[in-house]
Amino acid sequence: MPSALALTGSSLGSLARLQTSTSRMKGLFLVGAPFWLAHNLMVGAVFALGTDLVSLASNLASLAKFLVRRGASARASNLIPSITEPVSILA
Repeated sequence: MPSALALTGSSLGSLARLQTSTSRMKGLFLVGAPFWLAHNLMVGAVFALGTDLVSLASNLASLAKFLVRRGASARASNLIPSITEPVSILA
């Protein structure tokens, strides 16, 4: 079982490194993290468990920050009229 967990976590990590999108990369790392956490718990790798928890927390924080920024910029772009849109001063 630990080998299967390590294989899955490694495969997802390798796939994540091939992504061109940072958010997709972080998302795949987050999907692979539980497999590594379970593996490290099973084999008793305390140091590796600690580094996985730090990596998981930093990827979650970074992805959340990105999503908040993307949502704020989307809301801002809806408030500012486009140059191609007609603007009425009578409205």
